[in-house]
Amino acid sequence: MNKIVITIVIIALVLLGIFWISNQDSQDVPSVTEGEDEEMMESEVKEFEVLGTEFDFSVPEMRVSVGDTVRVTFKNTGTMPHDFVIDEFDVATQILSPGEEETIEFTASQAGEFEYYCSVGTHREQGMFGRIIVE
Repeated sequence: MNKIVITIVIIALVLLGIFWISNQDSQDVPSVTEGEDEEMMESEVKEFEVLGTEFDFSVPEMRVSVGDTVRVTFKNTGTMPHDFVIDEFDVATQILSPGEEETIEFTASQAGEFEYYCSVGTHREQGMFGRIIVE
């Protein structure tokens, strides 16, 4: 009988030791400080749907923060081919036929004001451009 009691006590002590050690490990995990939490929240995915027609974009201006992932779905709602280009971020859709759409995604890695435009023919010169402001 004494052997059974001693075995139960030993098992209980081992389990308590394991429990105590696992609690110590979880307390050693560094927590996110307030500044780090704010920094993580600043980097978001910003989504825009831009309709392109002759010779205009439905969204004349986009505002995002440095570090944001920017996702643009460009839909050609016009009657002729169009595309969507931002040189500074090296992004561009294919030239899309009427009714087609394409989604592009990039990281707004630098602050400033940049122009997006349609590169087909003289569409840009005819007013088919907008701006993205990265703050």
